Amino acid sequence: MLATRLFLAFSALLWTPYAIGLLIDPAALTEAANVAATSATGSIELRAMYGGLQAALGLLALAGALRPALARYALAALGAVCAGLGSARLGAAAIAGVFSSYTVMALALELGTLALVLALWRRAQPPAAAASA
Repeated sequence: MLATRLFLAFSALLWTPYAIGLLIDPAALTEAANVAATSATGSIELRAMYGGLQAALGLLALAGALRPALARYALAALGAVCAGLGSARLGAAAIAGVFSSYTVMALALELGTLALVLALWRRAQPPAAAASA
């Protein structure tokens, strides 16, 4: 369980500050990934998806690190989000034929996180569930 809690704490440290930064300044994505909002609606969308959604994920990871009863929920959320982001990003990059340094780093984070979630999932089962498995 210690490995799971450390992984969740590390995940919180990765996702939360990045998300809060983009919530405050979505234009930072222009420098990092050449992603820019061209309208107020676009800026709102960047703040919601890169800021709000990712901050929520980071804070859930923090909750799972601090409260072991929440660890499996945090792992499930991280796994689901990273599976969706990673598979969509990989497919989109393959279709476009472009693997920028930002895309490669994001894929490493998302698919690496997914691999670690899968490795930790069984270890994080509640004692009753582990005994019956």
